[in-house]
Parts: sequence; structure tokens; C-alpha cells
Amino acid sequence: MKKNSFYMILISLILVLLLSYFATTFLVPLIEEKTNSQSYCLNDRITEDMTIEDIAKMYRDEACVAVKVNAYSKELSANYTSQGSGVCVASKGYNSTSYSYSSLEEISVQKGSYIATNYHVINWLYDENYSNIEISIINETGDEYEANVIWSNKDFDIALLYCQDIELGFVEMKDRSIYCEEGEKLDIEKIFAIGTPLSLQYLNRVTFGNVASNNSLTQATANTLYYYYNKDTGYRLEYVTNKKSIPENTIYYEISYLNNLYEDVIDLSLGISSGNSGGGVFDSKGNLIGLTTLSSNYTNTNGNQMNGAVPIYPLIKVLDRIISNNEYKTEYRIYLLEDLGLTGIDSNEASYVTLLREENLDNLISIGLSGYYTYEGKTYSIEQYQKAFSFLEDGIYILSNENSLEVIESITKDCIIKEISINGEKHIISNRNDILYNLITIMSGDNVLITFQSIDGQLNSVNIKF
Repeated sequence: MKKNSFYMILISLILVLLLSYFATTFLVPLIEEKTNSQSYCLNDRITEDMTIEDIAKMYRDEACVAVKVNAYSKELSANYTSQGSGVCVASKGYNSTSYSYSSLEEISVQKGSYIATNYHVINWLYDENYSNIEISIINETGDEYEANVIWSNKDFDIALLYCQDIELGFVEMKDRSIYCEEGEKLDIEKIFAIGTPLSLQYLNRVTFGNVASNNSLTQATANTLYYYYNKDTGYRLEYVTNKKSIPENTIYYEISYLNNLYEDVIDLSLGISSGNSGGGVFDSKGNLIGLTTLSSNYTNTNGNQMNGAVPIYPLIKVLDRIISNNEYKTEYRIYLLEDLGLTGIDSNEASYVTLLREENLDNLISIGLSGYYTYEGKTYSIEQYQKAFSFLEDGIYILSNENSLEVIESITKDCIIKEISINGEKHIISNRNDILYNLITIMSGDNVLITFQSIDGQLNSVNIKF
């Protein structure tokens, strides 16, 4: 080989290596940043030398928002505004690994963000007393964008918003309280929360604290209705949900009804206030583990306020299907107990309904309202449902079956669902969430076996093909 030829080959190899290094170092990251929204996952930017404070600052600036809801109250003939918090859990074009559209190696990034919040932050949307509902998000810079609800679940107190006009950085969700490995289960450890308490003056306020216990909490909330009647005749006229709506010259009673039961609540020891609802709770590694949801009244806990977050597990299980339905117009379904035509309660719900109902019983008798339980907006007579609302066992006590499917017609009132098996994998049903967690995982084509205790005490099973 001639010396000149040798030098030409050597120079060519060096140029190829230099071009490869340049492309790998500079061009590829730019291309990936524009074509694969996984690059917008903020967890990927966490380094070993970052403190929990550093992670919180990044999330505050790029992933967390306030959620504002405007609505018109028909009852009071006035416009109202409520405020909560939210956190981005995916960008448009999120690269899923579970469903058919994930076969695309690169998905073009467009503007659009998926924001998790609490159901009760946006529940005016489902209240017939309100109309003209407008939902928006406000980011760290104070800019406001229109958003809409694309999925929600009252039982889990979780809602997912979609905002097409902004692309936030999103954070990874991690189950650390429901079906996680024992070593991953939350215990006394450092955490932080980001939310907007009280007003927009405290936009994306960060608080640090710790998980208070490795035991989950069960909490309940109640709606107050004001029943009023004419003091001269004693005849009941009407009820209202706002005290301001009570007419003059009437006598009224405040009656509390179970609004929602919160099971598997994460016990938090950090500061949150009204308006924090729906904001993210994160572990020290930056994983989103829950959404701040409720606080106890300090007067009921001798000055020691207790705070709780709903686990993020349900959203982890349904997120890919929701995104696919939103972006690719698929029709993945998410099943709930009512989709089976069944209405049921667990022992926690039964005890709360009974307690809230009986504490006002004397007053109710005086205005002709005694004789029934109120649950999920429906009434149940004490005579026919005393056994149901005295339920103390594990399982789901069936109040009614309104499904026309012949296969489950045997699951009638007073039956108790004890076990559910999906494609051969068995799950014992202890409480309401046990069955709900399993139902939301069901896909078309799955075989589901429901084992229940019939009225005569015998165990029976029904098999459903979805």
C-alpha cells in the first residue's frame, strides 16, 4: 500500500469517528428531544448529587399547577370559583409500553399535558346544582390555560385533566402502598408535597415532612343538607345545600350525609390546607406516590391535625388506556362495580352511613324524614336494609342488582362478594377498594370469576367473559 493511500484511509477513519461522536453527542439528543416525549420526564434529570430540595424546586417550576374551577350556582343564582392543585403525569405522545400504539419507536411531540388532581376538586362538573363549568390550570409563571376532564373516579378521588395548550414536564408515578413489594412499602421516611393552599398567592407552595405511619387510614367526608319547614304548620318544605338559601321565618335542621369514603389513605405528617387538594406527594427520590386529599379538623384530634393522601396506584393502572383513548381514539374501557349493574358496600361504608344517619334521628322524626338510610344519593328503608347497614364482615354486601346479564342474576340483594379471579389470578375481597382495584385492570377478552356468599350462606361462583 502506498503511503499516501494509507494516510487517506487513516484521515477518513478519523473523520468518521469525529462525525459519529458529534452526531451522538449533539444531534441525537436534539432529535430525541423533539420526537420522544419521554425526554420530558423530570425524573430522568435527577442526579445523585441532587437533594430533596433540588427535586422539589424542579417539580415546582415545571410539573405542578393550580387547578381553578368556575361555575354558576343555580341554587344561589351566582358565579363561584373554587381552587385546587394538580401535577403533570404525562405529556402528549407519552411513550407507553403496554398497548398497541407503543410499537411506534418515535412519537412526535406536540403540545399537551395530562394533569392529575382530586375528583372533589372538579366535582361541580357532576353536580346538577351547577352549570357553565370552566376548568383551567395555572402554572408556576402564573399563566392560565383551559383544561378539560377526560377521566375521573369518585371512589379513588382521582381525576385526570388534559390541557392541549401547554407542555409541562411530567413526573413518574410509583405504587408504594397498595400492591408494592414489602421493601417498597411506605414507612416513616421523608416526603414533600406541592400545592396551592388558600389562594393563588401561595401558588405551588412546597412543604416537607414524612410519612407518619406504615398503616393506611380510613376517612369519610359528609355533605350537609339543610331541611327547612314552616314553623306554624310543621310541614317540611324543601332542602338546600347552602345555608344562605334557607328562607326567612322557617325552622331548619343541618343533616350530614356520607359524601365519600376514603380507604387506603396514606398517613402524612406535613403541612397542607384547603386548596392543596389534588397536589402531588413525592418520596425523597422524586416519585409521585399520592395526591393530597384531606385533613382532619384539629378540634377533633386535640390540636394534632392529621393529613392524608390517596394513593396514585389507580391512575398508574388506567393512564395508558386514557391516553390512548384521547390521542388515538381507541375505546379501551375502564370497568367499575356499577358497570356490572351492582350496588354494594363494605363494612366501613355501612358503619359510616349508619353513624351519620342515626345521630340526627330524633330531629328527623320530628319533620317526617325518619325511616331510611341515604347512600350515594339513594334512599334505603331501615326495615328492608337494616342487615345491610349493620354489615361488619369482609367482602362487598350487595344492595341491588340492576344488570340484565343473565350470567350474574344470581348475585342478588344480601349476597356478599368474597373473591374475584381475573384470568386465573385470585384476589380476596376485604373491602370496597379490593374489588375496585381489580376491576380497573380488566381488559376486553379477560375471564373474571366472582365468588360470592348467597343468602343461605353457601359459596357460589359466576364466570364473566369481558
